[in-house]
Amino acid sequence: MASKGKVRKGFYIEENLLEQVDGLLEQADVKSRNEFLNQTVNTIFHTDKINTKILHSLKGR
Repeated sequence: MASKGKVRKGFYIEENLLEQVDGLLEQADVKSRNEFLNQTVNTIFHTDKINTKILHSLKGR
C-alpha cells in the first residue's frame, strides 16, 4: 500500500544510472532505491542554483 501522497508510477532509467544509485544506497543511509531517488529529486527541486544549472543542461541536449 502506498504512503499518503505517494503514487506508484513506472519510468525508464538507464542501467548505468541504476548501478550508480545502488552503489550509493548505503552511503546515503536509505533503505531503497525509491527512497534515494525521492530524496535526490526533492533536493534538486528545492535548490534554486541547481535547478538553473539543470535546466540549462537539459536545454542543451
